[in-house]
Amino acid sequence: MKAVWICFDFNRDVADENHAKVFASIEAAEAWLEQNDPGGLAFEYEVRNTPGDADRPRSAAEIVSQIAQAG
Repeated sequence: MKAVWICFDFNRDVADENHAKVFASIEAAEAWLEQNDPGGLAFEYEVRNTPGDADRPRSAAEIVSQIAQAG
């Protein structure tokens, strides 16, 4: 399973490019939270490739869009 950890900054507008932060590891997410939002939380999101995607890297915007579509 491939996963990323996502933090949302609810003090920013959803359209703001810094509204969501996507991290490759929980350690990276926790380090960012410790310095930038001590009360914040990160949640794990499993990244699923569709057929033909193989192991193509995904941008943070693609991941957040995939989450929004999953509803």
